[in-house]
Amino acid sequence: AKVWIQYKKNLEGHDPRGNNIKIDKEFGVENILKLLENSSFKNIINFHDYSIDSKIHPEWKRDIFGVWNDLIWQIKLKHKIDLVIGLISGMDKGEVYGKSFNAKAVGLKTNFIFFLKQSGRLQTEISFVNVAEKNNFSVLPPEVLKGYAYGQSLKTNSRLQYLLNKSLSFNLNLNTINDARYKNMITLQGEVRAYF
Repeated sequence: AKVWIQYKKNLEGHDPRGNNIKIDKEFGVENILKLLENSSFKNIINFHDYSIDSKIHPEWKRDIFGVWNDLIWQIKLKHKIDLVIGLISGMDKGEVYGKSFNAKAVGLKTNFIFFLKQSGRLQTEISFVNVAEKNNFSVLPPEVLKGYAYGQSLKTNSRLQYLLNKSLSFNLNLNTINDARYKNMITLQGEVRAYF
């Protein structure tokens, strides 16, 4: 089990017109229950309170309170494969643009890790989340519900790491997002690393 308490205060003073003050408070608990030799359940829950006050644009002021929960089943399969299947859910409510909102999210996520002998690994995470809001508040702040957009969201994140020899390796990242903000967005990033 793991318990954490976090308090962050960020004074954003980049703009000469004034400051944005962000205060993040979080309390979280993580528990792991081992079922068999090769599988376990993990539950991560956090309660959070986010407050943003802007001296530049008063309409940016917002207060958010909520909870987020990940319930995950982890299993190690044969042939060096790790599999994670999870249920994710959350609730946030607060005030933004002078209006109250009450948003909820529920979804599924999975994560596969394939180990390529001793030379590399391929990891893919897929999440599908549906966000609803009680007052049809379709534009939610980015802090709400881990940044998932209003409506249905499908996100994937794939990463390939491979060691070519003792001094040369490459990484390849592929991300996709399909939601109310980004329609079928794809980003690809690669790098080659040399060790001397």
